[in-house]
Amino acid sequence: MAIIIDAIAMAYTVIISFDELLAPPPALRSATVKLSIQMLDLFFIGSEIANVGIAFWSKSKIRPEAPRRAYIRQNALISVLMVALVAWQVTFSIGLIRIFKRIDNRNQDRKRAANRG
Repeated sequence: MAIIIDAIAMAYTVIISFDELLAPPPALRSATVKLSIQMLDLFFIGSEIANVGIAFWSKSKIRPEAPRRAYIRQNALISVLMVALVAWQVTFSIGLIRIFKRIDNRNQDRKRAANRG
């Protein structure tokens, strides 16, 4: 599961990166597009949480007589998955901040227009 989700996530990251560079700014996008991007980020956060949970579960299933190398590899896997999870959470948070900033700017523009007229 982790390999499949991470492969899809890497492709999604590349597509979103090109989208950020070439597409219109978030302020000019429709609400549907913004929401779909945020929901995809939320999906990947959920899948990373599941991957981390599975990694911790499999670490608990390592037998005590297993070689030390198994523990080291499992800890490395958990570390990489945690870094990926934090990265997705930061991406999601930045996206939300950008959306809320745009909503706030619209509200301020409406207030200014109402005060003028």
